[in-house]
Amino acid sequence: MIKNKVEQALHLQFNEVLIDAIGTLQEELEKGISEYALISLLQAPPFSLFDESCLSNQSTLFKTHFILFHCLYRLQKQYLMASKGYLEIHALRIQLNVFDGKHKATDDEFSRQNAVNVSEQDELAKYYLDWSNYKTTDKEIDTLLASFWERFVKGGHDNLANASSGDINAAKNQLAIPVDITLSRSVLKQYYRKALQLAHPDKGGCKERAQAVIASYKLLLPHVTASD
Repeated sequence: MIKNKVEQALHLQFNEVLIDAIGTLQEELEKGISEYALISLLQAPPFSLFDESCLSNQSTLFKTHFILFHCLYRLQKQYLMASKGYLEIHALRIQLNVFDGKHKATDDEFSRQNAVNVSEQDELAKYYLDWSNYKTTDKEIDTLLASFWERFVKGGHDNLANASSGDINAAKNQLAIPVDITLSRSVLKQYYRKALQLAHPDKGGCKERAQAVIASYKLLLPHVTASD
């Protein structure tokens, strides 16, 4: 039971970071991007959210695809709820169609109704938003998954778990965290959310600054207490 709760928390944590990372790529989304190209961007710095083996075989390919589409459909719903636009999701083309002003953010009924339509009426959205479809009883895949989440907790790369005190302090500074504070996961998340909101292009920031915030959060994750 405890193991399942820990795994569920790690899934949620990783998915939230992935959604934030994709959200900084609005220019690429508006132009349209393939699933493979999007995964390639998320593999590269400053994100490094998927490792080189994520598409190496059928099992890891499916898992990577499912995680990505799960997060894309959640982002699609967020965009609709904010009356920001409609995110088209296909393997060959993922594209954000920004609303032209006819749909105002204050039009809650429009936003919520469309979000419901996507999440409840679209069969593909139903499938990918149901996290139980991610799970499998295949022992080999379970082993791969355990390794995947372990790498994420370590920051995705072993060198993040061994980051220098200078790197850690720089990451804290990026998130406006006092250097001498003792961090837990929940406290770190609070600082991260505040910093990301200020850095996000939609809030007057820029893509590069938002990506730096995400990278700093990812670097700090292996160095916080897991008490909460």
